[in-house]
Order: sequence, then structure tokens, then C-alpha cells
Amino acid sequence: MPRFEFEDESRFTLTNFIRLNGDDNVFGDNGIINLPDGDSTGSATTTFDLPSGTYQVVLNVADETDGNSTVDVTIGNETFSLTLDNPNDGVGRFPTADAFRDITVTNSIFIPEGTQITINGQSNAQEFLRLDYIDFNLINEAPVAVDDTVSTGGNPDVTIDVLANDSDTEGDALTVTIDQQGGNGTAVVNQDGTITYTPVDGFTGTDTFTYQIDDGTNPPVTATVSVEVTVPNEPPVPVDDTATTAANTAVNIDVLANDTDPEGDALTVTLDQQGANGTAEVNQDGTITYTPVDGFTGTDTF
Repeated sequence: MPRFEFEDESRFTLTNFIRLNGDDNVFGDNGIINLPDGDSTGSATTTFDLPSGTYQVVLNVADETDGNSTVDVTIGNETFSLTLDNPNDGVGRFPTADAFRDITVTNSIFIPEGTQITINGQSNAQEFLRLDYIDFNLINEAPVAVDDTVSTGGNPDVTIDVLANDSDTEGDALTVTIDQQGGNGTAVVNQDGTITYTPVDGFTGTDTFTYQIDDGTNPPVTATVSVEVTVPNEPPVPVDDTATTAANTAVNIDVLANDTDPEGDALTVTLDQQGANGTAEVNQDGTITYTPVDGFTGTDTF
């Protein structure tokens, strides 16, 4: 149960509040904050430094002496107004420990980390309003979506397991949707939660699209996928060779001399099928030595 104590000046910035310490008639020596007697206002402001998620918010307050008071709890852009009504019996009181009570501000609200929290209190007539703490009870933490980077050659599709580096603290099942398509391709969500990206014909370069994951409780969170589309690697072009040798004499053939590769990649030579009348062997330099069987004359192929 994360608790924000109002006495913690390193957390709260207080305006027109009075800090009390060590008063036995108050809440032990907690150092709670309170508004002065009479028509007065005050505020306490802090920054929410807990993980983004859905929270129940509970305020601990003592509403003593006569009249009404109000407390507005503002979480980001949403304000919750609480009215505290104590009967007017003409008798002023200092609150004791048992006078403090928890008031639920909201049972469920999504609060992103870094949100500003402001508590505004206003005493009325002889009202003495005291605040001790505010609790933020985590109901469900938001999932975490992490950006992805992949590459593909030319026009082929690429399938991305975007959930592989995403996480959810509670282990909730995550639903994937496309948030915004890229400018040079199309992304489609598959049934297993992966995304298949197809670049447009002829495009090369970097394209980006965004997707969202949803745990069913918190607002969806967004991540970006960057896809590098490169020129496809073209296959090498082999050209047939012809060589001549005398009977019973081996011949060395530079088979790569007339072969090409569009990207200039290094080429590896292997034998696919031997000839019927001789033996071919690949040398370390990529040439092939062919040795005919003894006494053979004619044409052999491998």
C-alpha cells in the first residue's frame, strides 16, 4: 500500500497549511498538516512517482469542530470533490487519533507515473480540517511496450514477435492492435499476436509503424517498430564451361572465370554431379581438376 505522508516535506509542497509535531491531542507525533481555524484554504502538491497503473485512492482526514469543509483531490486533469460535514454544536474540538478516518477518493483511476497530485482543502466557519496521508492502492499495473527493430530484403514479408520484449506485471493476456501504419508498407496483426509487415514493391530504406498492447484494465500503451528494407540479394550467375585434355591426362578448369555475382559476394564451388567417365575435384582456389578414366576418349560432362 504506497502511502504519501503529508508530513514529508521532501514529497509535498505545502501552501497555507500548518504543520504540527508531537501534539498528543493530535495523531501521536506524526506531524500531520491542518488548516487554521476559520475560513481558510490550503493546498499540498506532489508528483506521482509510482509505476503507471490503475489505483484506488484513499485520503485520511480528521473533520473536527463545527461546520463544513471541502477537500478537492486533483489527479492529473481529474478532480474529486469531498464534502466533510460535522454537526454545528457550538463546541470546538481538537481531533484525537480515533477522529481520523479513511475516505475513498476513487475506487479506480489510471495514474501515469509523473502525474501531478494536488489536494486542496477549505475550512469553513469554525472548522478545523486535518490531513494525515493519502494512500494509492495498486489495482493493476500498466503493461510495458518496448520498441522493436527488424530488417528484411526487398519485397518479402517479415513477421515480428512484438510481444517478445513486452511485459505485464500481473501476467495479463495482452491484445495487440496496429496504432498507425508506416508510410511505405502495411502491418497486419496475426492471431498469435505477431505482426506481419509487407513493404510496398520497390521500396528500400527504413519504415516505422506503431502498435498498442492492452491488458484489459489500463489504457493501451504504444511502441514503435522500425523496419529496415534492404535491396534483395540476387543469386549468382553460373556459365557453362568447355575444356579439352589428352587421354589419361588431368585438366584444371577455372570455372569461376566466367561466373558472376551481382553483389560481388564471395562464391563457394561444390560438385553437384560427377561425370560418367572421369572424376572432378574442387581445389582450394575454387578451380576444378577433372581426371578422365584410363583409356577414355570422347566427351564427358559434370
